[in-house]
Amino acid sequence: MDSPSTARHDGDERADVVIVGCGAAGLATARELAGRGRVVIGLDRFEHGHTRGSSHGTERIVRMAYADPIHVAMAVAALEGWRRLEHDADTTLLTLTGGLDAGASGELDAIAAQIAAAGIATERLTAEEATARFAGQGGPWFRFETEVLYQPRTWTVNADRSLVALRALAERSGADIRAGSAVTGLDLVDGGGVIVRHRGGTIRTDRCVVTAGAWGGDPWIAAALGELATVPPMRVTQELVAFFEFRERPSPGAPFPTFIIREDPAVYGLPTPDGLLKVGEHHTGAVIDPDAPSDSLDSATRDRLLAWVRTRLPAVVPTMVGSTTCLYAGYPDDMFLMDRAGPVVIGLGFSGHGFKFVPEIGRRLADLADGVDWPHNPFAFGRDPLDIGASGHR
Repeated sequence: MDSPSTARHDGDERADVVIVGCGAAGLATARELAGRGRVVIGLDRFEHGHTRGSSHGTERIVRMAYADPIHVAMAVAALEGWRRLEHDADTTLLTLTGGLDAGASGELDAIAAQIAAAGIATERLTAEEATARFAGQGGPWFRFETEVLYQPRTWTVNADRSLVALRALAERSGADIRAGSAVTGLDLVDGGGVIVRHRGGTIRTDRCVVTAGAWGGDPWIAAALGELATVPPMRVTQELVAFFEFRERPSPGAPFPTFIIREDPAVYGLPTPDGLLKVGEHHTGAVIDPDAPSDSLDSATRDRLLAWVRTRLPAVVPTMVGSTTCLYAGYPDDMFLMDRAGPVVIGLGFSGHGFKFVPEIGRRLADLADGVDWPHNPFAFGRDPLDIGASGHR
């Protein structure tokens, strides 16, 4: 028997929209479109809850701290989306922590200016003030070397729980989300529409949304678009993330803040739901083929990260109690790609800093799939990366 959300058409399944890749961006898009009454099929090459891509884990940072107005506006809209998702799924996803940015004063100036323009309060602290401010009974949590920008309106979001909520709401609205269904090709149909070829057969659809993450560079995607648009090549890296125990666990009334130390390399950290601290470098991983990730830790990155933690984070025991990797798949300007070419919508390049925007990404990709034009789209095909610099996009 066919799923109630699909139908057969001349031997092929039929859908209004097929979504290729059901990580966070794909599931958010599926939820949005199914909620609008569209017949949606989502295909993912891996099983639900897999750890092969960029959406797994229990924690991400939700912040407004960007040096350009586009990302600040998206973050503000996404926060409203997170609140709606929590309400609709009857679950808690966000935890208020506050956030710290430290590093080059010029970058902090730009971030503070953009946040202020959006009506969001921040506080500028000297290194000494911040060291004294963020401390427990056992002493300072940080050793700062530069000024610090504190943003009270910063949260962590439980990534794994978010994926469960998005999938459940999408399916509640009739979406058919299928694991283990790798797509092998797209064929544009004369007169409109797409034939999606996958391991289980073919699906004829009016629109196809590609949110394939690190696999967005697969040759069949470029081949399908042909002369309609050029998808720029993505760079896929495998990034190390480490976990540490607190010497003194922070209290709920005085949570440990998220942090981004904007040095070279940049280092970020955030508390986890199970009481650890997650710490990682930003964009220092090795370039890899996503189908052949490394099974071994990068010893140089590990040693450098441990040395940084030992020197700069007195709050934790400087011994890794766990580690994992995630894939960064993005573009040189650290901007996303969200645009439509004929019946195909592309949503790629979200790894590294995109999870905080997931509800807004889903809404915007759904709009593109519904044929809604996005004037002055900053994430379009063929954009000039010099229009918006990468500074502040971490």
